[in-house]
Amino acid sequence: MSKGKNLVHVTVAEAVEMFLNYNKELSASGVAFSNVTYLVDESKSKTVKGSKMLQKMVTTNATIGSDYAKKVNKICKDKQGEAIDFVAQPMRGKDYVQEGSPVCYDTKTNTKKYLVLIIENHTKPQSQLLLNGLEVKREDVWNDTYITPAGLKPSNYTSGRGAVDKENDFCFRTLDFNNLISYNMNGNMYLIS
Repeated sequence: MSKGKNLVHVTVAEAVEMFLNYNKELSASGVAFSNVTYLVDESKSKTVKGSKMLQKMVTTNATIGSDYAKKVNKICKDKQGEAIDFVAQPMRGKDYVQEGSPVCYDTKTNTKKYLVLIIENHTKPQSQLLLNGLEVKREDVWNDTYITPAGLKPSNYTSGRGAVDKENDFCFRTLDFNNLISYNMNGNMYLIS
């Protein structure tokens, strides 16, 4: 834990509520920066008996409250001198709880809540791959035994359906609050317990 940070234990429900009241509690500017830690399935991993073979623990800096379409348009305008009037496609199976909130929900069951965040390309996330709950080295598992053929191929895709160049690329994520382990905001480290 960083020096000067207060450790605050919160439940998943309390974290969701905090981000639902995001503009009031967290950010006067509408955008905030946070260091988040989460545990998710490795999306490029093969699936066996309905479960991904590999998971990953990720710690990274993220932007919370940033609008995807506005970000793409700003990057393209800054780079090319003119806005491209990019319009984002709607999220599949998810919708925002309320406008201006970085929280969305699953539209099928309305039971899962997700934190919407952006991870900048220049940010270097720290990630650790896990196999059966144990840490493994990437070079030991990044092969056709554990990774799908598509996952082994390099990707040239960038944000904004390719409108953003690699140098300014970013990742848009919807993170299930149940996968969130901790986050730093306003001088506090919040630990989900």
